[in-house]
Amino acid sequence: MLVSIEQLEQRLQFSSTLAINGAQSLIANPAHDLSSTPGGPHEAEMLVAVNPTNPRNIVGLTDSGSSFRLFEHWSMNGGLTWNKHEFDAAQDDDSGFHRYDPSLAFDANGALYIAYVDGNTGMRLVTSLDGGATLQKRPQIPFVTNADKPMIGVGTETTGGTKSVSVYITYSSSIRDVVRVVGAYGADVLNWVEGGTDAFTTPTAISNSAGYSFSQPVVGANGQLYVSRTLPGSSVIQMNSDANGLASGITFGATTLVYQDSGSGLYGTQIHADTNRGVFTGPVIDVDRRTGDLFLAFLGLKNPSLPLSDSNPTTVYVTRCTNPDAASPVWDTATAVDTSAGYQFLPWLAVDQTTGSVNIIYYTTNGNAAGDQVSARPRVSTSFNAAGTWASASFTHQNLTNDVSVPVAPDDYLEYIGIAAFDNTLSAMWASSFKPDGTTNDMDAFFASAALISSTSANVLTVTGDDGLVVTDDNIVIRRDPLNPNYVDAIVNGKIQFASLFSTVNQISVDGKAGNNTITVDFSSGNPLPGGLISLVGGQGANTFKVIGAATGNTFSTSGTTSIIVNGTAIHYIQFHALIVDGGAGNDTLNDAGVPSAITFEGGAGNDTLNLTGGTLAFNADALLTTANLTLNVSSGATAFFNSAQHLAALAINGNGTAVMPSNVIGTEVYVNTLAIGLTGLLDLGRSFLYVDNTATPFSLIHQYINAGYHINSSTGVGDYMGRGGITSSDVKANIDYKGVGYYDGSLQTAGNANNIGQILGPSSNSGAGTGIALTKILIRPTLTGDVNGDGVVNQYDVNIFNTFGLFNMSTPLGYQVGDFNGDGVVDSKDVNIFNSAGNYNNGVYM
Repeated sequence: MLVSIEQLEQRLQFSSTLAINGAQSLIANPAHDLSSTPGGPHEAEMLVAVNPTNPRNIVGLTDSGSSFRLFEHWSMNGGLTWNKHEFDAAQDDDSGFHRYDPSLAFDANGALYIAYVDGNTGMRLVTSLDGGATLQKRPQIPFVTNADKPMIGVGTETTGGTKSVSVYITYSSSIRDVVRVVGAYGADVLNWVEGGTDAFTTPTAISNSAGYSFSQPVVGANGQLYVSRTLPGSSVIQMNSDANGLASGITFGATTLVYQDSGSGLYGTQIHADTNRGVFTGPVIDVDRRTGDLFLAFLGLKNPSLPLSDSNPTTVYVTRCTNPDAASPVWDTATAVDTSAGYQFLPWLAVDQTTGSVNIIYYTTNGNAAGDQVSARPRVSTSFNAAGTWASASFTHQNLTNDVSVPVAPDDYLEYIGIAAFDNTLSAMWASSFKPDGTTNDMDAFFASAALISSTSANVLTVTGDDGLVVTDDNIVIRRDPLNPNYVDAIVNGKIQFASLFSTVNQISVDGKAGNNTITVDFSSGNPLPGGLISLVGGQGANTFKVIGAATGNTFSTSGTTSIIVNGTAIHYIQFHALIVDGGAGNDTLNDAGVPSAITFEGGAGNDTLNLTGGTLAFNADALLTTANLTLNVSSGATAFFNSAQHLAALAINGNGTAVMPSNVIGTEVYVNTLAIGLTGLLDLGRSFLYVDNTATPFSLIHQYINAGYHINSSTGVGDYMGRGGITSSDVKANIDYKGVGYYDGSLQTAGNANNIGQILGPSSNSGAGTGIALTKILIRPTLTGDVNGDGVVNQYDVNIFNTFGLFNMSTPLGYQVGDFNGDGVVDSKDVNIFNSAGNYNNGVYM
């Protein structure tokens, strides 16, 4: 079954879809005690909501029952850690403790709405624009007195072509003779004032009856208002609807019968597990805004024709209506979601608007080790095929154990518990009096998450970039969430499009669509690719694929033109023009076959290695900008092109590998600490200047590399720089008559006198002046033949140095800087002939 994430108000044309395929199992994560307050206060009667713009943002409300205290719990990291706040006068000007019956909902833009009874006289709406971290006080809802059981529903409506948020609250009066609904909508619903154009309406009665009735509102995709309710003292469940919502005022159509049996109803019925407060019938309702289907869960008897007993306990039922807007809506036959033995009670229902799964949480005595039908634990049942097949899992304070939860007088579990569903992840809250120390003197609030897991690894997440009328350059990120690595995120252009428990996704497919897109797969918080299965399509433009490795060190390996392996995980990609590999702070290794050639290695801190095993790789920027200490190993058959200045910790050219430096610009500087060149490895200086650290690479080794590249003719004593290995220069080879490769050891410099005798001027000016080179550096550069001091010109200073060393007809290992221009280990007439035949004395500069 393919299910799509609802397009929220701030989203563009891009989307994320999760295809849930094959058999599924429901797996619950370990639970958190959110109260942790031995001895009180009692916390129960909770509801929970997930922010659709940031599914890691979860908010839950709890009620202390007869002590009339209200608490907010909120998390910004998927329930990994929590914050807690008790409602006080800052929210409602009530200096006493008299708050109860909380309800909450997020709108599509991430605004949070909280409703509750305030001061036992009226009803309060509180809002938050930062996920529950701070609460904004609003005026007391007008016209409401003697309120009880407020329930909130939030959606969107379109009036006059303008889409705006709608907020509904249903409630029962404390005199228990009427169920009412109030509503507000508009662009300023978050800033309404009493009497304003977007203020709450005068309450509209849904029904008049002789007793108490529980109700809940929900808003459809087109602004329809649906309200479920049960008649007091009976087993009759009804629905009322307003197809136009607030657009034309709240006007309900005919009452629809959803369910009826011959019983007298279960509201307040005492069972072994809930002896003080008793249970309620429900019903709870939600809508699938993708399909328009309504789902309703309620409490009934396993055999409705028999009285309540341990052999005929309470059971949770669910029913569906596929045509709720019809003149005569038809509801499916109600079915039990859990056929196991024991009592079930206090159900709550949530439809996942991103996948369509139907999820019901409830307490059950099933699995009670004592077999006494007293101890209860929460359980959730889920269907991902329109309430046809159910999977169940038990939530407990210790994951899937049989620890008990004993009711606590006078409030027990109160009257409802909560569940929310988004991106195939369930967030559940419940009450439990069990404590690890064995005490059971109060109820604490607990939280756990769960997800559907494919038994065949068939759940596929598809993320697409913008493909609308206005083409955008999309930035798509797939990552494990940095705040909670149990989550996997899909972020498009800075907005979260998918955030769910990692375990629910088996494969990921990303398509950038139109534009010049950047797609990033980020391993910094863990491997985001379940089973290592991912497919990336850059799209139709000039696209970049970026991989971010783990913080502790990585091994990256390219494989042909369409695959990279990250720490053993393969990523397949097509339609990309550039590949960026970001290793982060650890010691990273990139094994690159040179395909694609447009690859950038960003090793970050640490000691990083790039093994070029084939093809060509262009360095278009200094590696030091992104990689503090890079070792580059060029293997046989591979070529590295340095198109800019470089700083390398080490460069090794093995086999017949080649490294080529720029020849189009004179003086591009390349710094290498350790240089190693194999017998047939070749380093082409072009017209660049190479600096090697003589503390890591001895001058004698450089001398050897120069000689290999010079390729001397033993009979003439002159080389052609056509060596099959070593150091050469394409520029020198093309101008062999008057150019050569000079090499200079900075450790041999003297203080210099008026004629700079003994000083290596270095390549700073090509004018007979220079700043010298560091004592720890060896300079290797193409220059004019006879340039003894490395400044790019041949003049009296070079002759003076040549004469001052006095090595004529003497053996020397010092090479070019003492006049051994052919590198044969002796300064003799062959070197003088080379000097004279070049004709460079006082004849221009190296160009």
